[in-house]
Formats: sequence, C-alpha cells, structure tokens
Amino acid sequence: VPSALDPQFYNGDLNILAGYVNAEYQFGKLTGVFGLRVETLEQFVEWNTSVDPAGGDNTLDKFAFLPSLTLKYELNEKQNLRFGFSKTYTLPQFKERAFFVYEDAIEAKFGNPDLYESDEYNFDLKWELFPKADELISITGFGKLIQNPINEISVLSSTNDVSYANTG
Repeated sequence: VPSALDPQFYNGDLNILAGYVNAEYQFGKLTGVFGLRVETLEQFVEWNTSVDPAGGDNTLDKFAFLPSLTLKYELNEKQNLRFGFSKTYTLPQFKERAFFVYEDAIEAKFGNPDLYESDEYNFDLKWELFPKADELISITGFGKLIQNPINEISVLSSTNDVSYANTG
C-alpha cells in the first residue's frame, strides 16, 4: 500500500537513431541543396509521486521524415536570392510528461502524460548584395509554422496549478 512517506521520483530515458543524406545540384544560375534526415525515437518516462502513488509510466514513439531544402539563385555577379525550408520538431521535456508536482517560487507545476511532440516548418528568404569583394549587405525574412505547440496552461484549481498541453 503506497504511503505519503514513500520516496517520490520520476525517471526518463530518450533514445534517438537517425540517418542523414544530403545532395547538391547546380542548374545554371540556380544551386540547390536537398537534405533528408530520418529519425526514430522513444522517450520513456516513469514516476511514483504524491499525485499518482501507485506509479505509472509513459512512452512517446516517433518516426520522423525531416526534409530540408536550400536554393540559391544568382541574379547577377553582385546579387543572390536564397530560399530555405526545413522541417523539425520539439519534444516535451521529461518533467512536462511525468505526472509529478514540482514547485517554483510562486506556482506549482505538474506534468501531463498525454503530451506529445510539436512539428515545425521553417522558411526563410534572403536577398544578398556584394558591393565589393569583401562586403555583404543582406535582407532576410523568415517564418515558422508550429503544429500542436506545447504550452503552459493554468489548471482550474484552488492553488492555480500550471500544467502543459498541445494547444494547436
């Protein structure tokens, strides 16, 4: 029978296996670098806490295709236009997934075992000007699309607890 005096813990383990391939091609004034990273990962968290004295565990499995593309177009001898795209992801931290209460100075936080990774799509567009051989002027615009972002949320309770959720 679990007791409030039993030690509390959470433990986490992360295994990632990955491979990457990259190729560069030139088509006249256009140069392209194409990449693909393939990953398989397993994030395991187990706990025995005051919130769940019987203990529990949780495994997050992911198989990811993470493409990337960089294109450079030479407008003339002194100007380039570049475009970049990549897909990445963000994993939740172990403490965000373990059903464990931990206290900051002003709030209590607890993990959410149902939390999962968020996928991110990154884009950028850059114009480059080379006024002299050793000078560069560039203007860049970039953006990121995040699907299923991981956020802190306030939980309705008498103590204003904080937890985590995929809110996208």
